[in-house]
Amino acid sequence: MRLVSRMLLGLLLVLAVLGLWMLASVSEPYAAFRHRNPDHFLIRQVVWMAVALAAGAVASRIDYHRWREWWLPLVLGVVVLLGLCFVPGIGLRANNSRRWIGLGFASFQPSELAKFAVVVFLASWIRDNRRHVGTWRDGILVPMGVLSVVLLLIFVEPDYGTTMLISTVGLAMLFFGGTRIWHIGVVGAALGALFSIAVAMDPERLARLLAFLHPERYAQTDAAQLLAGLRAFSLGGPFGVGVGNGVQKMLYLPEAHTDFIFPVIGEEMGLPMTLLFVALYWGIFACGMAVTAGAPDTFGRLLAFGLTLMFTMQALINLGVVTGLLPTKGIALPLVSYGGSALLGCGLMMGTLLNIARRAARLVPDEHLRPIRDAVSRV
Repeated sequence: MRLVSRMLLGLLLVLAVLGLWMLASVSEPYAAFRHRNPDHFLIRQVVWMAVALAAGAVASRIDYHRWREWWLPLVLGVVVLLGLCFVPGIGLRANNSRRWIGLGFASFQPSELAKFAVVVFLASWIRDNRRHVGTWRDGILVPMGVLSVVLLLIFVEPDYGTTMLISTVGLAMLFFGGTRIWHIGVVGAALGALFSIAVAMDPERLARLLAFLHPERYAQTDAAQLLAGLRAFSLGGPFGVGVGNGVQKMLYLPEAHTDFIFPVIGEEMGLPMTLLFVALYWGIFACGMAVTAGAPDTFGRLLAFGLTLMFTMQALINLGVVTGLLPTKGIALPLVSYGGSALLGCGLMMGTLLNIARRAARLVPDEHLRPIRDAVSRV
């Protein structure tokens, strides 16, 4: 497990360094145009990266069992912060959404902290009620009831992408923890139906869905960003045009330094670099699953599973969006896209995962066999 811990830390650091390197190139034109400083976004990202590394270092030193005691104030704090997004003078409105809290010198997106809080809550709940997770009440109604409060506040911001991400990871954790599959199926179908109705009633989201299905019809409107991203991949070819030589970042691809940074990476560095990023995320997923299998207790296994899935599924959704496999939604690429709140959330999640790995590494080899067998049999 010590090797897994070191590999995980190494993969995260490589991903963070490559992310900063590519952000320096991708963000330069937009930063120069909007802020008259080509390094504006890079400087802020470096500062937030330092904060995220500090948060991750602290989280890696905190015994992960403490989070089981802190889940209630953590969830309540997240609910309060999400509510503050709607308070005039405190919450910030941008692109017809209220997802941020103004801090004067910066802004904070509470939904990034909500991802961590949800995983901690569900791991704690399943651990404390593991003998009754097969029942309708303790296995699905109560945990999804608490989760629905967080999901509703994120949904009405509106942030459909994060809502889908958190609900999917939540249901996956319940299944991993022993909730009956038909209970999950009923709730999943209900959530899917409500989500579909909400999309159908929201002109902006419906237009995005139609643009995804028929991008050629919406080439000048809702599909413009997707097509610009695909064009970036095409212009880059197999080996790219070189760092700094990309064309789509020259304001053709709107705010390319955020959710659509990956296509510009493909344009400038080509297929090898894009495959390297995919390999890094895959390696982090593999390490996270190894930590899950070797965790010394039920709470540790559930926490490691949820944190790993939250991090890597977010990356998977982003890659699916920018390659045209999923409808366009605002999901950042972890440790790569510009955004301080996202970096902070990633640091907190991965630091806690490293703490679980370090705790597991203290066990003698024979003691690893039982949790590994339990995790494999549960899957």
